[in-house]
Amino acid sequence: MVETSKLLIIRLASEPGLEPKRAETLRYLGLDKRNKAVIVSSTPSYMGMLRVVENEVVRASLDEQILALLAKKIHMEPQVVKQAIEEGRIRQLHLRSPKKGYESFRSSRGNIGEGMHELLARMT
Repeated sequence: MVETSKLLIIRLASEPGLEPKRAETLRYLGLDKRNKAVIVSSTPSYMGMLRVVENEVVRASLDEQILALLAKKIHMEPQVVKQAIEEGRIRQLHLRSPKKGYESFRSSRGNIGEGMHELLARMT
Protein backbone atom coordinates (compact mmCIF):
# COMPACT_ATOMS: atom_id res chain seq x y z
CA MET A 1 0.00 0.00 0.00
CA VAL A 2 1.14 3.52 -0.76
CA GLU A 3 2.09 5.73 2.14
CA THR A 4 -1.09 7.72 2.85
CA SER A 5 0.87 10.78 3.90
CA LYS A 6 1.87 11.57 0.29
CA LEU A 7 -0.14 14.02 -1.82
CA LEU A 8 -0.20 14.63 -5.56
CA ILE A 9 -0.66 18.33 -6.33
CA ILE A 10 -1.29 19.70 -9.83
CA ARG A 11 -1.31 23.38 -10.76
CA LEU A 12 -4.25 24.11 -13.05
CA ALA A 13 -4.48 27.88 -12.98
CA SER A 14 -2.03 30.23 -14.62
CA GLU A 15 -3.18 33.67 -13.64
CA PRO A 16 -0.86 36.53 -14.59
CA GLY A 17 -2.02 38.91 -11.85
CA LEU A 18 -1.40 36.52 -8.98
CA GLU A 19 -0.69 38.23 -5.67
CA PRO A 20 2.97 37.92 -4.59
CA LYS A 21 2.33 35.66 -1.58
CA ARG A 22 0.53 33.08 -3.74
CA ALA A 23 3.13 33.24 -6.52
CA GLU A 24 5.94 32.75 -4.00
CA THR A 25 4.15 29.82 -2.37
CA LEU A 26 3.67 28.15 -5.77
CA ARG A 27 7.40 28.56 -6.44
CA TYR A 28 8.24 27.02 -3.04
CA LEU A 29 6.05 24.04 -3.92
CA GLY A 30 7.81 23.68 -7.28
CA LEU A 31 4.66 24.58 -9.22
CA ASP A 32 6.00 27.44 -11.29
CA LYS A 33 4.03 26.52 -14.44
CA ARG A 34 0.58 25.29 -15.37
CA ASN A 35 0.12 21.49 -15.66
CA LYS A 36 3.07 20.81 -13.38
CA ALA A 37 2.62 18.17 -10.68
CA VAL A 38 4.51 17.56 -7.45
CA ILE A 39 4.43 14.81 -4.86
CA VAL A 40 4.83 16.01 -1.27
CA SER A 41 4.36 14.69 2.24
CA SER A 42 1.25 15.68 4.12
CA THR A 43 3.05 17.71 6.78
CA PRO A 44 1.57 20.76 8.55
CA SER A 45 3.90 23.10 6.65
CA TYR A 46 2.82 21.75 3.24
CA MET A 47 -0.84 21.80 4.28
CA GLY A 48 -0.44 25.47 5.25
CA MET A 49 1.06 26.26 1.84
CA LEU A 50 -1.81 24.41 0.15
CA ARG A 51 -4.35 26.54 1.99
CA VAL A 52 -2.70 29.66 0.53
CA VAL A 53 -2.84 28.38 -3.08
CA GLU A 54 -6.01 26.26 -2.97
CA ASN A 55 -7.59 28.26 -5.81
CA GLU A 56 -4.73 27.49 -8.19
CA VAL A 57 -4.17 23.78 -7.51
CA VAL A 58 -5.94 20.45 -7.12
CA ARG A 59 -4.70 17.73 -4.79
CA ALA A 60 -5.44 14.17 -3.74
CA SER A 61 -3.83 11.48 -1.62
CA LEU A 62 -1.59 9.12 -3.52
CA ASP A 63 -3.29 5.75 -4.07
CA GLU A 64 -2.71 2.68 -6.24
CA GLN A 65 -4.76 3.99 -9.17
CA ILE A 66 -2.88 7.30 -9.22
CA LEU A 67 0.40 5.38 -9.03
CA ALA A 68 -0.64 3.30 -12.06
CA LEU A 69 -1.45 6.46 -14.05
CA LEU A 70 1.87 8.05 -13.09
CA ALA A 71 3.68 4.85 -14.07
CA LYS A 72 1.98 4.97 -17.48
CA LYS A 73 3.07 8.59 -17.91
CA ILE A 74 6.75 7.88 -17.22
CA HIS A 75 6.81 4.40 -18.81
CA MET A 76 7.74 2.48 -15.67
CA GLU A 77 6.21 -0.30 -13.60
CA PRO A 78 3.96 0.90 -10.75
CA GLN A 79 6.13 -0.84 -8.11
CA VAL A 80 9.23 0.95 -9.40
CA VAL A 81 7.41 4.29 -9.33
CA LYS A 82 6.18 3.62 -5.79
CA GLN A 83 9.71 2.86 -4.61
CA ALA A 84 11.14 5.93 -6.39
CA ILE A 85 8.52 8.17 -4.75
CA GLU A 86 9.23 6.71 -1.31
CA GLU A 87 12.97 7.28 -1.83
CA GLY A 88 12.35 10.84 -3.06
CA ARG A 89 13.72 10.23 -6.57
CA ILE A 90 10.45 11.29 -8.20
CA ARG A 91 9.07 14.59 -6.98
CA GLN A 92 8.00 16.62 -10.03
CA LEU A 93 6.21 15.75 -13.26
CA HIS A 94 5.26 17.80 -16.28
CA LEU A 95 1.82 16.87 -17.57
CA ARG A 96 0.06 17.86 -20.76
CA SER A 97 -3.22 19.74 -20.87
CA PRO A 98 -6.16 17.40 -20.25
CA LYS A 99 -8.04 15.96 -23.21
CA LYS A 100 -11.42 17.67 -23.51
CA GLY A 101 -10.10 20.65 -21.56
CA TYR A 102 -10.46 21.91 -18.03
CA GLU A 103 -14.20 22.62 -18.12
CA SER A 104 -15.26 19.97 -15.61
CA PHE A 105 -12.46 21.02 -13.23
CA ARG A 106 -12.77 24.80 -13.34
CA SER A 107 -14.96 24.90 -10.24
CA SER A 108 -13.13 22.04 -8.51
CA ARG A 109 -10.07 23.22 -6.67
CA GLY A 110 -8.37 22.04 -3.52
CA ASN A 111 -8.85 18.39 -2.51
CA ILE A 112 -10.69 16.69 -5.38
CA GLY A 113 -10.16 13.12 -4.14
CA GLU A 114 -11.54 10.60 -6.66
CA GLY A 115 -11.78 13.30 -9.34
CA MET A 116 -7.98 13.22 -9.53
CA HIS A 117 -8.18 9.81 -11.24
CA GLU A 118 -10.21 11.23 -14.12
CA LEU A 119 -8.07 14.37 -14.41
CA LEU A 120 -4.78 12.47 -14.34
CA ALA A 121 -6.06 9.95 -16.90
CA ARG A 122 -6.88 12.84 -19.22
CA MET A 123 -3.45 14.43 -18.66
CA THR A 124 -1.30 11.32 -19.33
